[in-house]
Amino acid sequence: MPREKKAQIIDSLQEAFSKSDVCILTDYRGLPTAELNSLRRKLRASGVDYKVVKNTLAQFAVERADMNKLAGLFQGPVAVAFGHGEVTESAKVLVEHIRTSKSAPGCGDPGDIARKRCINKPGDGWNTEPHRGSG
Repeated sequence: MPREKKAQIIDSLQEAFSKSDVCILTDYRGLPTAELNSLRRKLRASGVDYKVVKNTLAQFAVERADMNKLAGLFQGPVAVAFGHGEVTESAKVLVEHIRTSKSAPGCGDPGDIARKRCINKPGDGWNTEPHRGSG
């Protein structure tokens, strides 16, 4: 991929992370393309953008957005749901899709971010800590 194209993608992702009220990172492994497109349409109808990201470019974007703690969460096949407005709406659409699908994206693995809070599920419990922009 040409360097200019990478720079454009990083800028676009940085803007998306900065402007979103909620970003939910999902592992889309095993999700057929048709189902991924169906999920995108459902999310878009609720004002949520769902983007498959290149991990290295996403890491640069979150660092530029001063969300350094998230950089380590981009491992494996990652897609991000960027929501605007009410935080719960984005999650509701994903949860409903998970309930009705046999091959739903994993949420919480690698991590979820809600209102600039980093939420990840180490072991059996949920660990939340406010995002402070430092790695």
